[in-house]
Amino acid sequence: IAPEMAMKKHSSDTALQVANGHLAAIVRSSSDAIISKTTRGIVLSWNAAAERMFGYSPDEIIGKSIRTLIPADRQQEEDEILAKITIGAEVKNFETIRVRKDGSSFPASVTVSPIHDVDGRIIGASKIVRDITENIENVRKLQEGEDRFRAIADNIAQLAWMTDEDGNVTWYNHRWYEYTGKTFEDMNGAGWRSVHHPDHIDSVIQRITEHWRSGEPWEDTFPLRSASGEYRWFLSRALPIRDSKGAIVQWFGSNTDITEQKEREELVELLLAEV
Repeated sequence: IAPEMAMKKHSSDTALQVANGHLAAIVRSSSDAIISKTTRGIVLSWNAAAERMFGYSPDEIIGKSIRTLIPADRQQEEDEILAKITIGAEVKNFETIRVRKDGSSFPASVTVSPIHDVDGRIIGASKIVRDITENIENVRKLQEGEDRFRAIADNIAQLAWMTDEDGNVTWYNHRWYEYTGKTFEDMNGAGWRSVHHPDHIDSVIQRITEHWRSGEPWEDTFPLRSASGEYRWFLSRALPIRDSKGAIVQWFGSNTDITEQKEREELVELLLAEV
């Protein structure tokens, strides 16, 4: 029995060593800063990514307070984090600002989890810090792009709108609301039918539905009701917006008022008929 127990213990020890080796390799190779600290905030371990991110070597930071990395005006964050850790709670993806050795700061996403001993007591915390500078910059660029798009779309003469891949409208420009006198809530569901002429609505739905299915650009001419109750003629178009794989993710549509043009054409036809 003794040899069997010894073999089992050896096997268990080997498995533990392998697991610890894997964990150490993950910590070393991670692009995120992985730090452990005591319940009082004293740094216990510091991986290579933490050194690259903050500029401190392990010898410079281990044994010091984690508050070294926190701006002076954000020190209360550490109080709140430690309070949560001591009751066994996690802090997930907390976006904040952290400070490097050279004094520069950067936006960071912080996740902190309690560390328990074999008896279940909380003896410290593990912290993962991710530099989200690039993410913040991408969001800023997207927001700038969206702001420019809306500035243009809200100031063009045409009514404009966007739909999802199935043709459900997700956005109208300011000109649409100004012309129809409707709100986005008014347009929800089948509400958009209220601005279409009853003599044309069925043919409009039939034609545009065919294009939602085929993915081909859509064009049609029909009247739309204004806020004053007047019907004016519009040349309407919609183009599919595709992702990198060619799948349709949105449609962009516009309605151009051609009432005067249509009236001129009808007058010319009338004059020709009289001649």
